[in-house]
Amino acid sequence: MSNEKNIFLVHEWLLIEKMRGERGGQRKQVYHVRSYLNRKTDELEKRYDWVRSLREIRKLQRDLPIVDAEIPIRYMKCTPMREMLAALGMAFFSGNQEAPTGVDPKHWKHNIRLAKRLLKKARLTKARWDLGKICSAIIPRRRAKGRARQILCGGAQAKWTCRTLLLFGYFVNGQKVTRRRTFCSDACKMRAARGVQ
Repeated sequence: MSNEKNIFLVHEWLLIEKMRGERGGQRKQVYHVRSYLNRKTDELEKRYDWVRSLREIRKLQRDLPIVDAEIPIRYMKCTPMREMLAALGMAFFSGNQEAPTGVDPKHWKHNIRLAKRLLKKARLTKARWDLGKICSAIIPRRRAKGRARQILCGGAQAKWTCRTLLLFGYFVNGQKVTRRRTFCSDACKMRAARGVQ
């Protein structure tokens, strides 16, 4: 409680990030940004909350000042977590569940078992077999704000990271991804700490 008393909300706004690709395509990310003052350290801290609901965006647009930012889309290297998701999705889609090169067979078997469990839970039958649906179904969800959600790399700091969906419970690069994990890799953790895109 004492920590909450020392943190004050200074300013809040709506950040609409327009990302323009090389081929002229455009997509938007909307964040509810809050700026806090920490009385103990005299430092300003920013918190970025990704707003997904259209209803919530409209409500916030009425109540808050809007800042538009246009940034070019930069194509990042494929992260090990994305590679694992692609390999698992392809294994179920093609029916070939052999371990890919460079992946420990024990870890691969564990990942296949976990993905099968999630596919069964999603009630995805072979009649509706679609690579996109398979990949979406095998991504674990975590309870956040009363709902089971897929968690992005960086969480509240996702603005500065690669936005990879975290594969909780799977083995990636020889390590199990635990529920305490916030970033997909050390590179993303450092990027978020520096505030660099």
